[in-house]
Amino acid sequence: MELEFFRAMCFSNGQEATSDSLLHAYVVRTLLSGLVYFVLILILDTFWTYPAAFWKQIRCQGRSENNYKKQGEATDAALEDGTSQAIYIDGLTKIYQSLWTKLTGRGNKVQALKSIDFSVPEGECVALLGVNGSGKSTTFQVLTACVTPTSGKATVASWDVSSEAIYARDHMGYCPQPNWLFEQLTVYEHLQLVSSFRLRPVSSLESIVSALQLTPVASLRTAKLSGGNKRRVMIAMAVVGQPSVLLLDEPSAGVDVVARRLLWQLLRERTATSCLFTTHCLEESEAVCTSAVVLANGQRVYSGTISHLKQLVSKGLTIQITFKDDLALDIATNGVIDFLGKHVGATRALESFETLVSFEVNRPSDSTVTLADFFELIENSKEILRIERYSISELALDQVFHHLTASS
Repeated sequence: MELEFFRAMCFSNGQEATSDSLLHAYVVRTLLSGLVYFVLILILDTFWTYPAAFWKQIRCQGRSENNYKKQGEATDAALEDGTSQAIYIDGLTKIYQSLWTKLTGRGNKVQALKSIDFSVPEGECVALLGVNGSGKSTTFQVLTACVTPTSGKATVASWDVSSEAIYARDHMGYCPQPNWLFEQLTVYEHLQLVSSFRLRPVSSLESIVSALQLTPVASLRTAKLSGGNKRRVMIAMAVVGQPSVLLLDEPSAGVDVVARRLLWQLLRERTATSCLFTTHCLEESEAVCTSAVVLANGQRVYSGTISHLKQLVSKGLTIQITFKDDLALDIATNGVIDFLGKHVGATRALESFETLVSFEVNRPSDSTVTLADFFELIENSKEILRIERYSISELALDQVFHHLTASS
């Protein structure tokens, strides 16, 4: 049928269709259909994938330097008055749904964020914690204007990320989880490329290369770099131009201890830079941050200092006891659980190895038993409980984190 159609369209004057003429007709048809589909895909990708507000601001505002300076002065004034935060999120909600669901109301909806709100003060580093699927990546996608929120507001350096994404992005440095690098470009060329995107002048790049110990590989193409060095390049690209806000999505993933400590030092030295970063290394949170935000199932379950986070959950303590071997281990363990449960708070055994047993003790919120009191209690009861030696510590951050996410 298709062959007859082309014969009718291309040879309506009665000419005999040859194999060459039919081939030419097929080529013409392929070129025309390819052009139509290319334009259609381009339109869909441009106006469907990216937020409409992003294109609106490009049409209305452009990249005018004078306009940037004028609005930047207003932003700086607001920051001096203390009326804004480096990052501010209020009632942020994101629901993923298909076009069919939007039009008909039928189908599945995934609510990635459920009216979360928190802020990052200027000059502070805040850890965004949560298990996989808790909403951390969606939060970063909203802050970088890659995803339009369903409702709520998010600002970076007082710029609304939905309607003023160009200026918000110029104030931020972003390190995503994947290593998005051009394999044919060198390390230094990557930094030059990022600096060309900044609306404001960028100072020397050598200091960044030196701080992250990338000088020996600065002239190498990234295809030849190890995974750890590629991660360092991603971090270096994020800090180009000294942005006032850093968004780091698991920046130390896949790097060695040396590179991780270099990152910690870099963040500590940039006292004027605010930082929000995700990590599964809770040691990193305690080493770099004073505050944390914990997400679970798209909801914020905690926002505050890390020290208060430990106290808020359970006022917990961990104690490791090595018992004397003249008593059965299960009897000794139950004796400690009953004794501490009566004098301190609910106690449970975590793990045991030979005569060594680890316990978790949860003091009630109104408990007046201090760490010193706990030491004194154990010291005075060593003979009764048949304790040979022991050690006491506050609840580790990973244990606190587990309590919060599990309860949510």
